[in-house]
Amino acid sequence: MSNVKGKVGVITGASSGIGESTARLLAQHGAHVVIGARRMERLEALTSSIRLEGGSVEYHSLDVTRLEEMHTIVDLAQTRYGHIDVILNNAGVMPLSPLEALKVDEWNRMIDVNIRGVLHGITLVSPGVTESEIADTISDEEARDLMKEYRRISIPASAIAKSILFAISQPAEVDVNEIVVRPTASMA
Repeated sequence: MSNVKGKVGVITGASSGIGESTARLLAQHGAHVVIGARRMERLEALTSSIRLEGGSVEYHSLDVTRLEEMHTIVDLAQTRYGHIDVILNNAGVMPLSPLEALKVDEWNRMIDVNIRGVLHGITLVSPGVTESEIADTISDEEARDLMKEYRRISIPASAIAKSILFAISQPAEVDVNEIVVRPTASMA
């Protein structure tokens, strides 16, 4: 994984799950990571942890629904490290509910984060069901119970982080455009 050392990665949604695991793993392999999320106390704790392990990390408050905040974190990475090798546009929410529940505010938030947030940055890994806090935002009790059952087959966030590490550790002449990572149990 020597091709990772010195690379620069910007990671959104880095306060937990895939974003947090990826930030830790890339920093352990010598990458510079610039992390962003809304939960500053978690970003600060993650930053401290990575730095204690000798990793290179910067952090900034980030709401991916605000294009100017995406510009700010990208500018931070470019100013600090001179370039960006990868953007892991990882932030997401999942307030699942049936249509008849009419939780329009939740739907709008999901559209803002999961669609507009994606449009404000580009990602290269498409993860399947993964251990994370994303399902914690489901306020509909029936949907929450169904999702708990569905998520029984989830893979750890570290599996996605390892896939990302693989993608960015390739030699300069290799371009990995897309990786789909799914739990083997979902293939049955």
